[in-house]
Amino acid sequence: MATPLWAEVEIELLTAEAGGRHTPLSISNDIPGLYRPHLKVVGGTGALLGVAFMDGPDDAISPGERTHATIKALYEPAVSYAELISGAHFEILEGPQVVGRGKVIRLAD
Repeated sequence: MATPLWAEVEIELLTAEAGGRHTPLSISNDIPGLYRPHLKVVGGTGALLGVAFMDGPDDAISPGERTHATIKALYEPAVSYAELISGAHFEILEGPQVVGRGKVIRLAD
């Protein structure tokens, strides 16, 4: 079985006024994998890519803030994550709602 894709990402949560979250988000490594949104690559096929946030800052991120985090692909190899390459820009979706944006900084080795 193939090893799932891991990536370092930079994200920014949208404010509630911009249609994003109303509450802060905790993605620290104290609770790895708890936050599991979908990503959609900007300019890509439109495929929804399920990921788990495995590591991030110790403090919760408030809407409007930026941070770095580590994600893991959830559905490889059944779903192709080929669009999620270094430099790719993506939207973060909770259901149909876009709650943030981000960029892949690098793929983990």
